[in-house]
Amino acid sequence: MFLAIALSLCMALDVALGQVYPVEIINYSGPPDEFLNIVIIGDGYTDIQQDKFINDVRYTVNGFLNQKPFSDFREMINVYAISVISAETGASNNPDQLIDNYFGSSFWSYGIERLLVAWHYARITSVLNENTPFYDQGAIIVNDPRYGGSGGQFSVFTTHVQAIELFLHEFGHSFADLADEYWAGEQYAAEKTNMTRDNNPETIRWKYFLYNNGIGIYPHEESPTWYRPHQSCKMRFLGSPFCDVCSDKIENDIIAMVSGENQGLPIAFFGANKLVVDKGTEVNFYDFSINRPENWEWTFEGGTPGSSTEQHPVVTYEEAGSYSVSLKTVNSFGESLFEREMYITVNLPSDTWLIDYSDKVIIYPNPAGDYLIIDHDQVVIPSRYKIFNTLGMAVKEGIVEENIIVSGLPPGIYFIRIKVNNTFVTKKFIKE
Repeated sequence: MFLAIALSLCMALDVALGQVYPVEIINYSGPPDEFLNIVIIGDGYTDIQQDKFINDVRYTVNGFLNQKPFSDFREMINVYAISVISAETGASNNPDQLIDNYFGSSFWSYGIERLLVAWHYARITSVLNENTPFYDQGAIIVNDPRYGGSGGQFSVFTTHVQAIELFLHEFGHSFADLADEYWAGEQYAAEKTNMTRDNNPETIRWKYFLYNNGIGIYPHEESPTWYRPHQSCKMRFLGSPFCDVCSDKIENDIIAMVSGENQGLPIAFFGANKLVVDKGTEVNFYDFSINRPENWEWTFEGGTPGSSTEQHPVVTYEEAGSYSVSLKTVNSFGESLFEREMYITVNLPSDTWLIDYSDKVIIYPNPAGDYLIIDHDQVVIPSRYKIFNTLGMAVKEGIVEENIIVSGLPPGIYFIRIKVNNTFVTKKFIKE
């Protein structure tokens, strides 16, 4: 796990970052390379529903961590929430006619009404890798009160009144690779921890648990050659506890992911709970570095304080603009520096008079080949830029220079946002 984390974080340092989102810590036990990291992202939450998203996650995670076996390992688990804005609330009713939620969550997947699948898989992996590259298990909470969910690589569940139970059940699939203990169909039958064709007490997978706490060899009525270990496990009935067989698998998988060993040089990484704020708003910054940093050196452009040595500092911004943040982490093996440019945006007050500089800034050639040139009137001072694709993902950013190299961008339509004096100018261009 540690090599994978290190490679993911190094990639985050070496390549242009994609879209970044606010990250909130829901349950914190320690550095991400030493604990199980669960990251929950929201689908179908609009811009005015982001507080609801955080509240929904807190409620669900609290119930999740209060049930065994997770309650026994609460201090080994980190849980984070990434706030992602959807244009429409809820989930689709047809995977062939998706609504404008961000991750494409839809009921009636594969013809089953309650089977809720998030179809924009690439977006899920992009958001997780760009914002929490250390994640061990991702999950999607869908802002829809109807009953539904799915397992697979990522757990998906709704805000139904049984949201906690849905999350626990689907997490059993995604994290521990547990089978359903109700009969889901021949296409889902497979040899797993809690499912087998072997009914020999001497060789069955759960032989060491037999005849204790209800563990037995129970045939599926619909297909009697397949067996389950319990008649009332959470993998069969929501509201029941996990049986001993399933609990043991979850416990072992958690333990396998937890380590107290230092792997060498620190690798710095961080997030924040707000990225766009009004003047005077506090922003919580979170250290997500790995390999046990012993010291933290933060720098906050435009922030108060402008620097900090705390692990998780709180910063206030008083002037409108876009500001960079950097973190240097240090341990006995060395140091590591990570910086996000134009990371925090502070809005101007709504009654502030803004000068429109759009006619004073020109970009060419358009369509562009290998480079863009930003031409401007002498009265304006462009300083930084950020380029977005049509999905709203930032694909390149930097300081305005004579030529902006865009040769590495795939052909398509892009938008370049240029910081000019105390405001921004956005221009569209085509990359050939």
